[in-house]
Amino acid sequence: MDSAKEKEKNTENVGKPLAIVITDKAENVADNPAAEGFYAELETYLKSKGFRVRRSLGSESKPDYNAELWVGHLDGAKKLKSAKSITYTLAIVAKNNNLLKTTEEMPTFKMSDKIRQGIDKLADKITKKSDDKLLLKELIKKLISDKAS
Repeated sequence: MDSAKEKEKNTENVGKPLAIVITDKAENVADNPAAEGFYAELETYLKSKGFRVRRSLGSESKPDYNAELWVGHLDGAKKLKSAKSITYTLAIVAKNNNLLKTTEEMPTFKMSDKIRQGIDKLADKITKKSDDKLLLKELIKKLISDKAS
């Protein structure tokens, strides 16, 4: 990517909250078109709600601790307990609300209205919080600028 396109991409993400998608374990995700399609759809939905999005592989990964939202899917939901107390979390787990216990159980890679509703609810909270932070930053800049004048 050339530097002009990279600058433009970075500029459009300024002020957007960061969401980390923590995937299922590697053996369920690798070479799995259903998994890739699910995560791509999940990331697209998060972006449509105003997030910058990064993907982190499974519960053994080290996601960005400065993210405003962690979304853990199946095995990745185990990682949510290590999020900061100020980080919002959303666990996407098996229908019985228990994480899959054996590799023989096939994970579900399907977007649902329930997932979208969970994201919508958290996005509203996080966006308001981010907007408040941006307003505060602008106010501080203005106060500093006025004081320097």
